[in-house]
Amino acid sequence: MSVEKQGEEQQSIKFEVYPNPSTGELILYSNETFELLTATIFDVSGKLIQTKVFNDFGLAKSINIEEYSTGLYFIKIKANNFSAVKRILKD
Repeated sequence: MSVEKQGEEQQSIKFEVYPNPSTGELILYSNETFELLTATIFDVSGKLIQTKVFNDFGLAKSINIEEYSTGLYFIKIKANNFSAVKRILKD
């Protein structure tokens, strides 16, 4: 899954979350680097499950979801002027 956003400079920001579905580890990948990136995971009822803050986000980071129950979750990615929400499935 990927999200692309066109900025004011018409530069495309690509953001992927994989594997999806996942059994334990999610990889967050972007073609951009960010000084600060926040990934927040919610369950389907909107309950906050986890927040992870990455300083100096490079091209890829991981989040462990191994302890989560099987089901559907949402991950909100926020960095600079970029924001996206993705669905993730935990097997």
